[in-house]
Amino acid sequence: MFESPTLGFRAKHDRQWYVTAERREAVTFRRVDGSDLVAQCTVTALPPKSAGRQTSLEQFQKDITFSLGKNFGELVSSSQFQNTAGLFCYEVVARGSSRSCRSNGTTICSPGKRQPRLRRRHDRKPMLERVASADRELVESLQLFPATPVAQTAAEPAGTTVK
Repeated sequence: MFESPTLGFRAKHDRQWYVTAERREAVTFRRVDGSDLVAQCTVTALPPKSAGRQTSLEQFQKDITFSLGKNFGELVSSSQFQNTAGLFCYEVVARGSSRSCRSNGTTICSPGKRQPRLRRRHDRKPMLERVASADRELVESLQLFPATPVAQTAAEPAGTTVK
């Protein structure tokens, strides 16, 4: 279990996911299979949205396309679902134009107006098969709680991993 008090989320993950970077606004996980890096997932805190102004699935598709820029190849799929914690999620899968890269983006639409975004990246088709559903399982386990301001957590590490 990984928990970030400053970002206000926790997620359950298997032992192949490793936290490789923790910043005030984001946490990066990498998935290692054997000696190979097979995926990366970054959880970013987006600015809060006012009531009734949540991002639509269509807008999220545009955001993913824009973020890939000249590397955008094609939109593979988009969907919305509710994770096991009851959070509404949008998922967009895009294929990049270079290196057979696939980029998944998931935004969590929470009742408290916060919208964390998970961006997952997988390079090359053989790596996609090795990731299987592990990235989706990370999203499914994500839970939100009130974030603790940075000043209150300065004496503590930004994240906590419980094994």
